[in-house]
Amino acid sequence: MLPQEISARLKFLDDCAHLLAATAPATSRYIMSTHHALMFETNIEPTELQMMRACGACGTIMILGWGATLEPGRKAKGKQRVEAAEPLKTMVYNCGICSRKTRISTGIPKPPGRHGKSISKSISNLKSSSTLTIPQATTIGKSNKKRSRSKNKGGLAAILARNQASQVPSSGYGLDLIDFMKKG
Repeated sequence: MLPQEISARLKFLDDCAHLLAATAPATSRYIMSTHHALMFETNIEPTELQMMRACGACGTIMILGWGATLEPGRKAKGKQRVEAAEPLKTMVYNCGICSRKTRISTGIPKPPGRHGKSISKSISNLKSSSTLTIPQATTIGKSNKKRSRSKNKGGLAAILARNQASQVPSSGYGLDLIDFMKKG
C-alpha cells in the first residue's frame, strides 16, 4: 500500500472507532485493535495523543471516568528507581476493560527536592533572627494604622467639604443628604 492509502485507512479506522465508542463499544474496540495492528504492520509508532486516546492492548477508547482512569505517576521504590538529571512527571492511564496501564511523560520536570536537615537548619535560623525584629515591627505597624486612619478621615471630610462648597443651593426645602448626615 502507498503511504497515502495507509494514512487514509488509519484515519478512517480511528474516526469509526471514536464514533462507535458510546453506541457499540465492542465494535469500537475491534476497529481500534485493527487500527493498532495496521500501525504495527507498517512500523508506524503511535504518538502520545494516540496512546492517551485508546488502549494499546484491547483498543478501548479511553474516556476518563467512563472507560479509563488517570493518576499521577508514582516513584519506584528501592533499587528500581533510577535517578536522572531531571526526572519528569508521568501520568498513568488505566484501562477499565483490560486494566492495562499506559505511562506518558508530561515533559514537566519535577520540582527539586530538599533535604530535611537543610530545612530544619533554615527554620532554626529564621526563629533566632525573627525574635529580635518582631516587637519593632508591631510598633511600626500600629503607628502606620493610626496614620492611615487619620489620613482617610481627613480625606473624606475634605471631599465632603469641597462638594458642599461647590454645590449651588437647589430649589426645594434647602435640605440635602449632607444635612441629614450632620450630628446634632
